[in-house]
Amino acid sequence: MILKDGYEPSDKLKGDLAQHVVRIMGKNLRPRMIQIVPDLPRTRSMKIVRKAIRKKYMGEDPGDLASIENPEVLEYILKVN
Repeated sequence: MILKDGYEPSDKLKGDLAQHVVRIMGKNLRPRMIQIVPDLPRTRSMKIVRKAIRKKYMGEDPGDLASIENPEVLEYILKVN
């Protein structure tokens, strides 16, 4: 998750966000973990590269990252975990 200006990361904020998901979508879809990051890996057309995030997180080779504008964010996401 990327925070808007004016918000600071905290455990309370993460808890509030998880509760909001429960209210809107139900207990079964409560996130196990919420990560707050400065940015997400995106292509030049600003699409989020979810597959690369998933593969990197699972310890697999994310493949060709040449089309990603900011591949360094993938490493940051792993460090935050």
